[in-house]
Amino acid sequence: MYVRLTFSQQHYKADMFTFTDQAGGSVCNHGECGDSANADGSNEFGLKPMNCPGHCIMFKSVTRSYRDLPLRYAEFSPLHRNEIAGSLSGLTRVRRFAQDDAHIFCGREHIETEIKQCLEMMRTIYNHVGFSYSLRLSTRPSSFVPYLPNPT
Repeated sequence: MYVRLTFSQQHYKADMFTFTDQAGGSVCNHGECGDSANADGSNEFGLKPMNCPGHCIMFKSVTRSYRDLPLRYAEFSPLHRNEIAGSLSGLTRVRRFAQDDAHIFCGREHIETEIKQCLEMMRTIYNHVGFSYSLRLSTRPSSFVPYLPNPT
């Protein structure tokens, strides 16, 4: 799947496979790419590098009430990354991969329950197939995505 590059995707452009429609016509026939073009009339597109922006777009596509939360999206889809040579090596250097990815949109009052449910689901599945696992908490640095407001 390809997407028309938006402001948020420009942040990841260096690691994306991109192409330009030089004719100025639309190579998008599903109506999701928008109609605006570059100054020269061309449109810039990229192969989908991650699911996060798409899930955020889906969430904000309609006005929602707090009663709609928590809202969970999950996706198993092919992603494409054109990462800089040397940044990864061996089997970890791939350009196309399928990622099972999920995002939960919830209020503060749901966070503890949602985390517990996710960890319980993971424990159940891993135990069923005989896998062992360990967990580490990772938080985003304060410099991450500077155009988003810092949650309070």
